[in-house]
Amino acid sequence: METPAKIYDVGIIGAGAAGLTASIYASRYQLSNIVFGTLWGGEIANASVIENWPGDRSVTGAELTKRMVDHARHLNAEIRPDRIIKVIKNGRHNFDLVTEAGDKVAVKEVILSTGTRRRHLNIPGEDKLAGRGVSYCATCDAPFFREKITAVIGGGDAAMTAALHVALFSPEVYLVVRRDDLGGEPIWREKVRANPKIKILFQTEVTEILGDQTVTGIKLSRPYGGQDSLSLSGVFVEIGADPDVVLAEDLGVELDSAGYIKVSEEMRTNLDCVYASGDATTGNAHLDQIISAAAEGGLAARSIFWHLTQEKSKPGFLKRLLS
Repeated sequence: METPAKIYDVGIIGAGAAGLTASIYASRYQLSNIVFGTLWGGEIANASVIENWPGDRSVTGAELTKRMVDHARHLNAEIRPDRIIKVIKNGRHNFDLVTEAGDKVAVKEVILSTGTRRRHLNIPGEDKLAGRGVSYCATCDAPFFREKITAVIGGGDAAMTAALHVALFSPEVYLVVRRDDLGGEPIWREKVRANPKIKILFQTEVTEILGDQTVTGIKLSRPYGGQDSLSLSGVFVEIGADPDVVLAEDLGVELDSAGYIKVSEEMRTNLDCVYASGDATTGNAHLDQIISAAAEGGLAARSIFWHLTQEKSKPGFLKRLLS
């Protein structure tokens, strides 16, 4: 096999906040880079409203995603809507990134910004009715439930913001919370409790999603209003996510006990020329916010710049650069 005509300095797998920021910084360091991702913006794209991104008191996920993509493209990054299914170590040019279509793209260094995958309830009816009343994206699907009763499953920030968004369309939203209180940021708790359309069911789990062709209701682990089931048309599952580390595992990247990619302060993994950034890593103390993912992406790009221009990085280089 011939060596590909073009070899990129950096191949970035994932087009969320971490991956797009890594691209922006790589371009500013004059490193040729290419970004792969089937969902541009990652979890940002599914956010109905974002109120903690500095400089924007309130912005939609779609708008913030567009700005990040436009910024990266303005700096001549290539962004491809392809999924990488394998990363092959190749001594002649370090790595081949293999797309789902079978194309190979040669890169010198890799940044894994693969993010997380939404958790499922794993209960009867969920898989059968996925896309027919069961949704994992309130921003995408809430408008389809205009004037219909719905439920949101979960008690953290994602569930609360989803419930608030769904309540813009649905006349009645049940927020089913396994714990005895809401988690997440106080501001979202206040907004949810103040919304008359949202009814909170604490210490309750959904045990089954009912329906034949479409969702008709849910079964509950404890009665609500004297009933052990609720009649409704839509179920939004917002119970968190797990790190997407399939490519990392295949490469031999070291993970921690919870399955997150271990990274150094320079965003390096245990493998030479392989870096990671974003929600799939141990680098953000599981803050899992846009700002922390973006910071890791920028740091990973700078680490690669140092590596490529200095032949190899040395322990503690970041502290020396900042001193």
